[in-house]
Amino acid sequence: MNWDFIKDVLTVLAVLIIVEVLRYYTGLPFTIIDITVFPLSVAMLIFGIMAIITNKSDVHKTEKTRYSTIRLSSYFLAAILFFALGLWAIYEGWNNPLELYTGVKGAAHGYTLLSMGLFISAFSVYYIYLLAVKAIKPV
Repeated sequence: MNWDFIKDVLTVLAVLIIVEVLRYYTGLPFTIIDITVFPLSVAMLIFGIMAIITNKSDVHKTEKTRYSTIRLSSYFLAAILFFALGLWAIYEGWNNPLELYTGVKGAAHGYTLLSMGLFISAFSVYYIYLLAVKAIKPV
């Protein structure tokens, strides 16, 4: 073990302890999952939308897909299910932004669910659009 690894581990442990102490004594509504997932999902949503908007290539000029109808329909069904999951997360996060949702692996608040739902549903819609372009594209 080198000293850099030990410093990294100690820094992570210190941040975890500080976050839990602040949450416990101040009552602020945040958890470790909120601190990591909320900014990451918002940043990925912003950068993803900016990449889609500033994309110079034309999606319609892609090569003809070789997927079968069953494979395309199963991809489409999976994208629809992810879109429904995103809508559920948006609904729950919008109605209860400060409620703590607990689970086996941790807990997060509603505003984190809202940001994750926006991310999941936005990119599911984009994926559905790409699938539709591939399925409808003339030969």
